[in-house]
Amino acid sequence: MTEIESSNPVQTPQTKGKSKAVEEDTNVGRKPISTNKVAVEYQLKAIEWIEPSSGELRKLKVITQNENGPCPLLALCNVLLLRGDIKIKPYDRSSVTYDFLVELLGDYLLKSIPQGEVEIRNGLQVTNGKSSQNQEETKLQSDNVSNGVEDLTNKVQQVTLENGVAEDKENEQINKNNGEVDIIRPSLLDYHHTLNTALSIIPSLQTGLDVNVHFNSIHGFEPTAELSVFDVFHVDLVHGWVVDPQDEETWNVVVGKCGSYNKAVECVVGGDSVSKGIVVESSNKASNNGFEDSKSSLNEDDNIRVRDALITSQFLDSTATQLTYHGLLSLSETLPPGHLCTFFRNNHVSL
Repeated sequence: MTEIESSNPVQTPQTKGKSKAVEEDTNVGRKPISTNKVAVEYQLKAIEWIEPSSGELRKLKVITQNENGPCPLLALCNVLLLRGDIKIKPYDRSSVTYDFLVELLGDYLLKSIPQGEVEIRNGLQVTNGKSSQNQEETKLQSDNVSNGVEDLTNKVQQVTLENGVAEDKENEQINKNNGEVDIIRPSLLDYHHTLNTALSIIPSLQTGLDVNVHFNSIHGFEPTAELSVFDVFHVDLVHGWVVDPQDEETWNVVVGKCGSYNKAVECVVGGDSVSKGIVVESSNKASNNGFEDSKSSLNEDDNIRVRDALITSQFLDSTATQLTYHGLLSLSETLPPGHLCTFFRNNHVSL
């Protein structure tokens, strides 16, 4: 994977009374708090890109950050640029604005409206029992308005609603020529809803994502509306923070019982509370002696909770870079050569 967007680790000072695993809860998978104004203009960088599938050399420009920080929007756009799905024109331009990128993404989504599955009266495509009428190309002009998302949302409504598609007629059968029956399938309506949702979420991609990593797979993320944007653009989001199944003790607790980062933090906090600080103390000392000394004062259930918390805390502390050897191996074995995707690590989404 070629990293275009900077993804330096987020450094957090040690806080007295907290383990490393717990203190990083303020950073992992959460949007950083910043008083700086979000950049609305991004510089372009010219590169020579060799197409993985054909070996063809292409000259194109990718988008760079003005300041280091999480910006999934740029990672998403750069994947689409390298794939050739979107293009920045003219080639000699030196920068792009946020509104320009939103317009570019919206136009790409509009061109991706499902074909051959959807029927719209007097519109994009009509399907009946015999054949499909020729599709008429819909050309949409971009309006220079300050709010690009609102502008593109209106375009979506124009493409769908003006052609007679209504929410209450998703499954309605309509009599057409010669008494044959045509069916308005719900796929376009679903796509319309997904498109509007994606456009409304794009602004949040400027500043970061709320990500809850699952430790069982490189594709393991808790489903959210924000992450669904990557699915809409058919861009994979992966990570390398994966537990090795051969480490059965860690796997059974971190994956089997916790499953996700948020649950893992809850496990550590809960175990530390039951043990009256032993989990944090043991984590800071890299030793479980405190737990061994306190076993006699805890009941069986509490002993299990503290033990699980110690195992989880040790895993989080030892993988503070959000990457494991097994995760790296899984990435190399799972992703095909030349596959473009976005990569989550150190609270950044990069390419």
